Amino acid sequence: MRRQDENLNLMFYEASDGPRVVLFGSLTCRIDKLAGVFRRLSQGEGPFDLHLLPFIRAFAGTRVRAARWAPRSEGLRGVGQGLNRIASQTGEEFEWCLTADDWENFAELLGPLADSRDPGHQYLNACPHDDAIVVVSKGEYGEEILEGLTRD
Repeated sequence: MRRQDENLNLMFYEASDGPRVVLFGSLTCRIDKLAGVFRRLSQGEGPFDLHLLPFIRAFAGTRVRAARWAPRSEGLRGVGQGLNRIASQTGEEFEWCLTADDWENFAELLGPLADSRDPGHQYLNACPHDDAIVVVSKGEYGEEILEGLTRD
């Protein structure tokens, strides 16, 4: 990762304490743009394919569709609220459906991380049954973590 790289990288991996979906970048990455997408979701816009956004680079077939979920409704593919793993032949695919309040809360949680000049991370999980832990990180991972992975 170049020092001034403002993009976020998206990838999935199996950690010792469970599966992770990670959005990470340099100290100058634009976490504020991700928070902006979350705010738009809270206001009823979307869905958004995070892996296709211009400021996100997806690796190893990781795909995340983020959408607003409302009580008594189903997700885009008939799955419930939370981060749901979807069967895929091309990599790890997820549907992330949260309420307007959850998306707004996540946008607010990212504010201090976006504003900080120091490395750090924020966990983003709203549902205990999520199929993976979501982590947004800046300045904590180097380019070596992407070695051997294919970019989408």
